[in-house]
Amino acid sequence: MGFLLSPFSKHQLPSEMKNNETSPSLRGGFAKSLIAPAIFATLFCPIAAKGATVVANSDTFITQHTLAFGPANTTHGAADILHAIGLNGFRSFPLVEFDLSSFFGQTIVGDATFSIGYLTGSGSVTGFTVEVTVHKVLVGWAENTVTFTNFNPDSGTSFTGTFLDTKPVASPINPPAPVPANILYDKIPRSLVQEWIDTPAGNHGLILKSAGGVSQDLQFASRENSETAFRPTLTFTAVPEPGTSVLVALAGIGMVARRRRETRV
Repeated sequence: MGFLLSPFSKHQLPSEMKNNETSPSLRGGFAKSLIAPAIFATLFCPIAAKGATVVANSDTFITQHTLAFGPANTTHGAADILHAIGLNGFRSFPLVEFDLSSFFGQTIVGDATFSIGYLTGSGSVTGFTVEVTVHKVLVGWAENTVTFTNFNPDSGTSFTGTFLDTKPVASPINPPAPVPANILYDKIPRSLVQEWIDTPAGNHGLILKSAGGVSQDLQFASRENSETAFRPTLTFTAVPEPGTSVLVALAGIGMVARRRRETRV
């Protein structure tokens, strides 16, 4: 036995609603009653910001340390460790990139946090900390083809500025000593992350520069590292584009109205 939820019989309905019909005026009123509040809510009510953590989609290290890692034109995109060495003739630079294309149209709130696992450091690095600076990369690269030879980040003792911004994007990272296996954090300016989101073609990621000497081989976890918690990540808070929310709300209203028409009896 079912329940009759409507207090009206068919004979008690207004004439325009008899014979399973709904007047244009009522249909329009129903639509307006839904659309107006939805638009008001999406335009004038705060849109919730959402936190996101993105794991690096590309990383590698480029090096001129031929004794340990082979010729300077060797690729290291599959390596599970990223090496950072500061002495000329042995210099090594980790490269890290994050795919933010899924956040296109969103707005970043506050600075982002770059994190990477510091695994260990060789030689005298275990006795003191070594400064590592983080720089914006200016040119495109691919982890399976980039090398020290074709990227050429270094003119001997300093960056040339052709391939990367010589000014660090944040305060230096200082790997702890003598304790290894820590996750290091650095603040990445909101403006840089927003730039990457707004202009995906200009997002070439970050490069790390060690100030240490040859005996100070700083080793960081890559995205291939078995310790998932140590892999490079970028964490930030983003607010969806208001216009997108309006379109989603209107699409939902359209689906509801369509279902009502299809299920009328």
